[in-house]
Amino acid sequence: MARGWADENQWDGKTRYDQICRYAARSQLRHWIALDDDVQGWAEGSAQQLIACVPDFGLGSPQTQAELQRRLEEMCSPHG
Repeated sequence: MARGWADENQWDGKTRYDQICRYAARSQLRHWIALDDDVQGWAEGSAQQLIACVPDFGLGSPQTQAELQRRLEEMCSPHG
């Protein structure tokens, strides 16, 4: 994921949560959602940004698709 970045060695040994948050911060993302099957290490305060996927199905799961649709609608609504 970090190949070609000057700080790529800082990604090694980090949780996926750390990697995703670092990417979001470096990219100056204000609103984002992560789909991941690795929920270890996610901070409670960031849990609303995670959609936990079933490892064998990922985005192929109807429940995951419904959750993604719900979250995107929420995030993109003028009141969200």
